[in-house]
Amino acid sequence: MWTTVPNPYTLEDAEYYIRDYTSVAWREINTKTYTTETEGPELVWAVWVADGPLEGLWGSIGLKRHGDRKVDVGYWLGAGARGNGIMPAAVRSVIEAAFHPRLPIQATSMWWYAFEGNKSSAFVAERVGMKYMGLTRSPYCGDRDVMSAVIYPDDPRRSRDDWPDLGFDD
Repeated sequence: MWTTVPNPYTLEDAEYYIRDYTSVAWREINTKTYTTETEGPELVWAVWVADGPLEGLWGSIGLKRHGDRKVDVGYWLGAGARGNGIMPAAVRSVIEAAFHPRLPIQATSMWWYAFEGNKSSAFVAERVGMKYMGLTRSPYCGDRDVMSAVIYPDDPRRSRDDWPDLGFDD
């Protein structure tokens, strides 16, 4: 399975993730050495709700870079925060940062992959304007078929009506 989350997840894993894993790409941003033209460490954002009853850390979003200015987006959100529009709003912000011409990411495309049946992830991808591309074989997930979608810099950042019926509960 493709994921950066170990199982079981220990306190040492959490400390490594914060101290070492997530900091590498951000150091590259700060030193102006970050590029999506080559493979490199994942750029990770925290999904933090600033106020209200859900205040706190609820998830994360990561951009994996594989070269040629293409990135893959992945995200997770704690169950207690789902259904409040938090993840679509956060992913839209990352999309804007990824395609902004004056910010360091400067991606030419953003891809999304998820196992069949992951309706929550698909719901977010559809809501932010990603175009469903169908099933594809992925070397990142044990060579299994996964759902895929893509968004480009000039694509609208709104729900699409060309996704297959995946049984979303609106």
